[in-house]
Amino acid sequence: MKRTLLIVLIIVTFPLFSIAQLPSDAIFQKYADKEGYEVSLIPGLLLKPIAESYISSIKGEAKDKATAYLKNVTNIGILQINGQSEKRRKELLDEAGKLIKNSKYTDLISAKDDNLSIKIVTHKVGDQVTEILGLGDNGGETILVSIQGTFTEAMIKEALNTASKYIPINIGK
Repeated sequence: MKRTLLIVLIIVTFPLFSIAQLPSDAIFQKYADKEGYEVSLIPGLLLKPIAESYISSIKGEAKDKATAYLKNVTNIGILQINGQSEKRRKELLDEAGKLIKNSKYTDLISAKDDNLSIKIVTHKVGDQVTEILGLGDNGGETILVSIQGTFTEAMIKEALNTASKYIPINIGK
């Protein structure tokens, strides 16, 4: 009986120990209970069925690429401000800026057009990208998005090149 309980405990808690903490995890935890902010965390297990239903509408090579990319996603985090508050907006922008500067993220895309600014950075462990972090602000709405998983730089650049066919973004600018 004790052995069975121990095995069940190990199986249940193993995923908690195997998930590496990323620098952005702290910012999502900090704002999760703060008034005026909304944090959504979507574990990969819940994301996959939703993504698969979306991917089923894609045809050809793009479908294969999207499927391969999504298999590597383990978590998605979204942090946004509820309502328009210049104080909250500035706080989130400052906090995200410090996180990016102090945690050795690598710039992937920085774009600014009128009131819209977008910054996408990556966090690497060895040769693997473990997180894609995006910060968007249009002067009224601010959002921070974290896509965690195991990716190669080539996968990310290919996904951005594909996205740039549908969304006007300049990669590497």
